[in-house]
Amino acid sequence: MDFFLSHYAARIDAKGRVLVPAPFRNVLARELFPGLGLRLCADAPALDCGGAALMREMERLLAQNPDLTPERDLVATHVLGQSLVVKLDGQGRCVLPEAFRTHAAIARDVVFVGLGHKFQIWEPQLFHERCAAAQTRLRALTGNLAESRSLAFDGGRRESPSAGGCE
Repeated sequence: MDFFLSHYAARIDAKGRVLVPAPFRNVLARELFPGLGLRLCADAPALDCGGAALMREMERLLAQNPDLTPERDLVATHVLGQSLVVKLDGQGRCVLPEAFRTHAAIARDVVFVGLGHKFQIWEPQLFHERCAAAQTRLRALTGNLAESRSLAFDGGRRESPSAGGCE
């Protein structure tokens, strides 16, 4: 499997190290990436992490903006200026820098969350809240999709309950 899947709980030790889950280390090894790429997540209190695929995503983000523009500088500041590559030790642990832990409100416990081409590191309670919000939003989206499919199926014709439908 060449993508990050599922979620795993872990704990930061007294030296600020955390054990990257073995399935995630295996994906990094298959990508032949030397370490772990870390970046502050732009839209959530989390850390974006990964290997070569994350680096390609960063390149694509930069390529969407022409060189020598203020927009590209803003993207580069976030994407490159707030990113780093950390080494994994022989046991698969890495140090999460204090500034990165502060951004993600991480004290001791963390959750690694697979997102396909990358994964995120979250503070557990914030991840729980994100999951609840995502579930609510997905229910609303799937309800809207079901409604759209129903309208498409019947050509958009709808009977109101008072016009012979169920009351």
